[in-house]
Amino acid sequence: MKVAGYLLLLAGAAIGFYALMIFKISYGDVVNLGLLSDRQNLLIVAGCVAVVGALFAVLGSSSAEPSDPVERAYRDFKRFYAAMESGDVGVMEQMLKDGAATPNGQSKEGLCWLRLCVMADAEVACNLLISWGADVNLADGSGLSPIAYVNKYMDRLGKSAPKFLTIFESALRSKALFASGELSQTAAAQPNGTAKNVPEQLAELARLHREGHLSNDQFEVAKNRVLACS
Repeated sequence: MKVAGYLLLLAGAAIGFYALMIFKISYGDVVNLGLLSDRQNLLIVAGCVAVVGALFAVLGSSSAEPSDPVERAYRDFKRFYAAMESGDVGVMEQMLKDGAATPNGQSKEGLCWLRLCVMADAEVACNLLISWGADVNLADGSGLSPIAYVNKYMDRLGKSAPKFLTIFESALRSKALFASGELSQTAAAQPNGTAKNVPEQLAELARLHREGHLSNDQFEVAKNRVLACS
């Protein structure tokens, strides 16, 4: 589309040049109205072709896939960040599935996604990233893990701090349960449940939710995964 736009721009310029230079519309004091009309028509055509070419060139530039990996990563970062702020779960999940974003990814400043969620008060994105394996104890480029960041800047973060601290602590408890074998993460992710059938997995998730080991969002994500694999 971008190349076609440039070609149309050249064609428009050529038609305009032809209209201005070729037609001799006056002979002394006499103006040839027929040739004048032909020139005007050609100039109109040249203008239309040039406008279409400009639109093609602009749209082609904006929709083109960046060839530079750095540019592509920055574009993906901006897209995921916008979805994080708006709570667009569909876009975030699709980007995570496609590999355009990773749960423990970082910004160019070295801030991990979970920390950015805290800073943007993006609770939905935070729970989604944790369900995809984001590590609340993994230090980012700043040297602080998400949970350490919340603990250190509790006063600065205000009312959102306790909420995210609860989410992170719940994630740590869930991770400990997975590690101890109380809940089989592998079985929950495999089709038809190799270790436990679907009702048993759902009952186990419900128990962990009742006991406060899983937040509401984490419980819903885990339940949907079990059902999707059944």
